[in-house]
Amino acid sequence: MFKITWDKENNGVLLTMRSTDETLNVPPRPVFFEELDLLGLNKFWKYPKSKEPLLWACDRRYFYKGELVLEAKGGNIYDDPQLIFTDSGKKLNLEPINLDKLCKKNETTMFLLEHEALEFINTIYRRYRPNAVQQTVNKTVDFQVLAETQEKKTKEKYAVIKEDCDSFDIMPLEEAEKQGKQIMLNTKIEMFIASFSGGKDSQVVLDLVSRVIPSNDFLVIYSDTGYEIPPSLEIYEQTKQYYKEQHPDLQFYLSKNHQDVLYYWDKMGSPSRMHRWCCGVMKTAPLYRLLKEIHGTGKQPNVLVFEGVRAEESNRRALYDRIGRGVKHNNVVNARPIFEWSATEIYLYLFMRQLPINEGYRNGLWRVGCSICPYSSDWSEHIVEKKYPDSINPFVSDILNKTSLLGLSKESAKRDYVKLGNWKMRSGGKTSNTENSRLDIISTTPDFKAVLTAPKESLLTWLNILGKIKISQEKNITKGELQYKKGIYHFTIQTDDDKQIIVFENIGDEILLQGHIKRVLYKATYCVHCEACEVECPTGALSVVPLVSVDTKKCIHCYKCLDFKERGCVMANSINISEGNMKNNNKMKTSGIDKYSTFGMKENWVSDFFNNSDDYFEGNNSLGTKMIPACLNWFREAEILNISDKKISKLVLC
Repeated sequence: MFKITWDKENNGVLLTMRSTDETLNVPPRPVFFEELDLLGLNKFWKYPKSKEPLLWACDRRYFYKGELVLEAKGGNIYDDPQLIFTDSGKKLNLEPINLDKLCKKNETTMFLLEHEALEFINTIYRRYRPNAVQQTVNKTVDFQVLAETQEKKTKEKYAVIKEDCDSFDIMPLEEAEKQGKQIMLNTKIEMFIASFSGGKDSQVVLDLVSRVIPSNDFLVIYSDTGYEIPPSLEIYEQTKQYYKEQHPDLQFYLSKNHQDVLYYWDKMGSPSRMHRWCCGVMKTAPLYRLLKEIHGTGKQPNVLVFEGVRAEESNRRALYDRIGRGVKHNNVVNARPIFEWSATEIYLYLFMRQLPINEGYRNGLWRVGCSICPYSSDWSEHIVEKKYPDSINPFVSDILNKTSLLGLSKESAKRDYVKLGNWKMRSGGKTSNTENSRLDIISTTPDFKAVLTAPKESLLTWLNILGKIKISQEKNITKGELQYKKGIYHFTIQTDDDKQIIVFENIGDEILLQGHIKRVLYKATYCVHCEACEVECPTGALSVVPLVSVDTKKCIHCYKCLDFKERGCVMANSINISEGNMKNNNKMKTSGIDKYSTFGMKENWVSDFFNNSDDYFEGNNSLGTKMIPACLNWFREAEILNISDKKISKLVLC
């Protein structure tokens, strides 16, 4: 928020309103002796093992009394970085930064900064606190629904506003902003949450919130994702003790998925930049599941979360609003008191308030989060591997163990796969473990026909999500009737050992219905009970732990549990293997040699197919699970099968 220059005399920094030639482009962070030891600088420099920081760093360029003394280049999970000393940094005798002077020199600017944040929190709290809203809102009118309905009619963004007389109304968002109206993102907030991650930003936000909101009127929630480095868990306990001494009635909660994170690595494959399942499964879903338990109604409560997101952290986050609704869930309002703060200002606040600091920062981490991440830097992985090997090695071992599935045999190639971060680019499902479960779409017109092999969950249970169903049973055939929106559709399910063949009659033109049916089939086939879809349910009708169940009395068929992912299922999205579906443009989803999955065309495939072409791909074959996509692709390339389905092509029939 403020400009930053060096305070060379005191080896500090100065916050200022004015921009000059000496203004720093990158906000500096304090550097502690632990980071210097990790870099091996105790061989070159003399410095005390002090609690106070010793110098500053802008990215990986180190400054002492405003002079560049060292730059660290390269380095990764296996290799140390190269240290490049300047003339000023070849022999140094470092003295600790005088924190009293540092804080005194920035006292005025930090006062303005923190009080603006305190005022923001107070304004949001007073605007959204339940008692204040309940006294003024007309309970017979859902203003949020009115705004959404008006948006659909006019194609213009509408907002709920709070008038000076404390009544509510709706008006175009642009007009509301021009008039400076109080915009209400949710008129039914039931809880205030301070989200705590163990990092410096959430530490500051928690302290700010505790100075404004009564301690019995908000909760602190820490998400243990299973990726935590030890200092993060330790700082949570320290912070809990610190605030409990001041506010005995302040409630702390810890959310955690019911499964260990490596369980999901085994099933879904490692997370990647293409498949970012870990945040939703290990952090978001357990958090909202916990909120549902705390609320005690079985429904997702409407909550306002104060979080430590800052614009400086990434280009993507810089596009966020300071307060926003429905970032991940429609019932959540996210408020970001320190959105415009720099990292330097964050550290100054921690020093001034004498708050606990995560040990990870003392070791050189710029951001403290997961021990391994598709977006983590080489620098972060280097520090974590050096200081907290037990936290990262299980994941690295999992990646290395699965490289053989990718055709890597040489140890050097496997090591490079990890070192260069190639695992972060995963887009397919070769390293996932479906345990032979598989979905094949046989046809989509005129009848929709699909085969589920070794489905993980009950297909009929998931079909309840689509609408009311009536069924009758005749031996291994289930006949059913589905009420989907305003239509009635008939289906049959034939069960043979571990296979189920489902047919919906004459729905070739029902594109939306087919899309939802496919999502249901994906969920029934691949569900690993990850919790992600459960927290999308607004009424509490859906439960996925320990098994999937749907309370048909509560389900309103909103399809939120289906529409939150392209395939309606995190597992199905992550494995992303070709299942015989063709894109609308009739181009194949897979291309190149990889589409054959290392299987060559086999003579018995062809002979078996022509002896039994009608139901060959419905399970009446000797193909293994991973052979089926290869066989389909070979047959289509050879023009034995149509591109759009699994029927014999006209060329062969001729």
